[in-house]
Formats: sequence, structure tokens, C-alpha cells
Amino acid sequence: MPEMIIGLMEKSTELRHGRHCVFKMPVHLVFVTKYRREVFSEAVLDDLRLIFASVCSGFEVELMEFEGEDNHVHLLIHYPPRWQSLPW
Repeated sequence: MPEMIIGLMEKSTELRHGRHCVFKMPVHLVFVTKYRREVFSEAVLDDLRLIFASVCSGFEVELMEFEGEDNHVHLLIHYPPRWQSLPW
């Protein structure tokens, strides 16, 4: 158990540097289908991964992780502090 805590603490110290600031702003987003219907196949999840990566790169947001199941997807993103909130 302590090894897991140390591993998480090491990840939490990964800071990003801007011109005049140091920051770490991770966001966990979950997109769920209406009524939790199971509509995402593997092909759809692959397409969604590409779409989300494209949108993130357009806003200079870093897509760290993408995972999905039949009825929802999880995104872990890091965005710069110039966005007071996410643009979408």
C-alpha cells in the first residue's frame, strides 16, 4: 500500500512551466450516453479518441489518457492556465 501512495505522490509533482508561471491543472472528464445506452463499439471508441485528440490539440490542451466502455468515456486532460474554464 505505501508503494502506491509514493507512486501517486511522484506523479503529483509533475509540474508544467509557462513563461511566467508554474502549473498543473489536470481535469477528469466523463461523457455518458443518454440513459446509459450501450452504443460505443471498439471502432467508435477509436474514432472518438482521434476526435478528442484533434479538439484538444486545437486548444493547446494535452490529452493524457482516454478510456471508454460501452456507455461512457473518460478523458484526463491538462490545460494551460490561460483558460479560466474549458472552452467547450
